[in-house]
Amino acid sequence: MIASKDPDSIIKILMEKYQFKLKGTGPTEFHLGCDFFRDEEGVLCYAPKKYIEKILENYRWIFGTWPKPATSPLTTGDHPELDTLELLNEDDQKAYQSLIGALQWVIQIGCFDI
Repeated sequence: MIASKDPDSIIKILMEKYQFKLKGTGPTEFHLGCDFFRDEEGVLCYAPKKYIEKILENYRWIFGTWPKPATSPLTTGDHPELDTLELLNEDDQKAYQSLIGALQWVIQIGCFDI
């Protein structure tokens, strides 16, 4: 992906001087799991919208319902040290690990490093 005030000049050099065959040389809409869009003021923004929608669909497929809205990962009055539930079986462990991995990726692609 090229981010430049004058991307056409860079594209021209790559294609003419170096004989690169480029595709999708228009404005970026989706790249590495992130949606790119412009806000009301024309500022370029990015967010993993489609990726998060996919995570929510996977959650619904696994559990048969949408996740409950939450403002904190902690539940009021929760005492995990008193938990007596059975441990997850192998399939449930894999589903849990898959969801956690997907959420970690959302956090990772949301951190823009310059």
